[in-house]
Amino acid sequence: MIDVEPPLQSGPPAVPHESFCTHLAKQFIAKKGFELAQIAEVARLRDACDIVLTRSDGYALSIPAMVDRQARPDARFGLGADE
Repeated sequence: MIDVEPPLQSGPPAVPHESFCTHLAKQFIAKKGFELAQIAEVARLRDACDIVLTRSDGYALSIPAMVDRQARPDARFGLGADE
């Protein structure tokens, strides 16, 4: 006889882990109106970071740039103030 029922799982369901950096970026997008950076002026910033978001209200431009140290422990923000 063939068993057609899936085996019972013990413990919590398998949910892929999400780093805090990714979670925070999703919250900024959902609750604060940010979006993934698409403007050409932040290209070097996008290369140096894992996540770059932007938000503009017509007067000010906000750009949070995040390096995900939880996903990549050895990662560092490598741009200087002049860059």
